[in-house]
Amino acid sequence: MPDSPLVSVLVPAYNHAEFIESCLDSIAADSYPNLELLVLDDGSTDSTFNAAQEWVKGHSAQFVRTWVSRQVNRGVCATLNRLVAESRGDYLVMLASDDQLEPRSIRARMEALLARPHWLAVMGIASVMNEEGLELAGNAMTALYRTDIAMLRHPGSISAEMILHWAVPGPVIMVRRGAFDPEMGVGQYDERLAAEDRDFYLRLLARGGLGYIDVRVGRYRIHGSNLSRSGGASERLSDALLNSCLKNLPLFTGASRLYLSTYIAYAQAHKARQERPDVVSRMRHAMFRILVEALLQGARIGFRLRWFIEGLGRKS
Repeated sequence: MPDSPLVSVLVPAYNHAEFIESCLDSIAADSYPNLELLVLDDGSTDSTFNAAQEWVKGHSAQFVRTWVSRQVNRGVCATLNRLVAESRGDYLVMLASDDQLEPRSIRARMEALLARPHWLAVMGIASVMNEEGLELAGNAMTALYRTDIAMLRHPGSISAEMILHWAVPGPVIMVRRGAFDPEMGVGQYDERLAAEDRDFYLRLLARGGLGYIDVRVGRYRIHGSNLSRSGGASERLSDALLNSCLKNLPLFTGASRLYLSTYIAYAQAHKARQERPDVVSRMRHAMFRILVEALLQGARIGFRLRWFIEGLGRKS
């Protein structure tokens, strides 16, 4: 279909030489006809860049445009911002170099965005696979994080679930280019942060611009480097999560602001317990953890009751 909008698949790559080819193979296997591929190696110390470059040389005819480059290590947020700037598509798919796309997942997300002009981005389901590519679970959100999928389906409840129970695996999102406009959308990825996802999703939620579809769109790979992190890396990610919440709190109102405020208190208590693991800090952490869980379960019950009442009203 030559009139299909141009979609850019953005692959930030770092030390995934053993996975990058299967990642790129999965993009080539998608049937979407108007696709460009951009790969940016963020200072890998292995052969990731060479593997990506060789793969693209042999598959460039399958895309309307390809772009492969590398840079000194700047982190995932700066890498994604450069990929967005170099891309030309009206719709962008982010795919880490160790993950994969599902066939026809681009069209499924494209159709969802075309049908809902108020959505700035849409996410779907990612299955879970191991280092060898064998499937471990059909839905990462439910298998790894016990997400309540029904909460994601409704615009009124998606914020509660995602704020109180962050559980989004990497290869699920498609974004309109306009989402990166600071006036019309939510702006670029914040390069001051160690991780991009929580901050970007919170900004989308605050605008009511994030949607969900019950379609498998990607495969999330679990392996050594994303299962176990060094203490320093883990602390940086924890700080990035807390800073993302603090930064975006002013954007929220009503119940969503209450959810985020409570989660911030929990994250601060968690940080204090790590820094000073005395009895007081452990008790404070436990108290806020219980409060977050109570709010989450209360929100789930409340929305289900609301949906039940609305269903009765429609039947009558």
